Amino acid sequence: EATQLKKEIEAASKVIIKQKSLISVLSGMREQVSQEPSFEIGIDASPTNRSVPVILLSDWHIGEKVTLEQTNGLNEFSPEIAADRVRRLFQRIPRNLETLCHNTVYDEMVVALMGDFMTNFLHEDQSETNYMAPTRELVKCHAWLKAGLQYLLDNTSVKRIVCPTAVGNHGRTTKKP
Repeated sequence: EATQLKKEIEAASKVIIKQKSLISVLSGMREQVSQEPSFEIGIDASPTNRSVPVILLSDWHIGEKVTLEQTNGLNEFSPEIAADRVRRLFQRIPRNLETLCHNTVYDEMVVALMGDFMTNFLHEDQSETNYMAPTRELVKCHAWLKAGLQYLLDNTSVKRIVCPTAVGNHGRTTKKP
């Protein structure tokens, strides 16, 4: 029993040493933070405020099938529903830009395409349950994105759209390695 107590005291001592070291580091940081001069932002006095709107698009999964039965009657999803959502998304962007950028000048925009626009056959059962094959999804996604970007060019003051991209995890047409 004495040996066990000795081991527990040694373990507790090590914890205390570590905690004292941490307290020392944090105390030093607190002193440095209190000595740091304040950082002032101020008011932008420039005559023209410029902005670059950034829109992030991802995870449309346009070919995925979700039924009311699968969601206890709470939700469903199909290519028709996806098309309606994408239409409304692009239609609302110009209105949102008017609200958010009303005192700024913007002639370019970033529309980040962050992947997973298609569902694909990520899981084996999706080849049976998805509404369409991956190549059809790809063609539809391309058409929808092209139409949406053209809509933004036609309905905003934007003259140039930059589209950074990222590959999602649904782009493959074969089993995961």
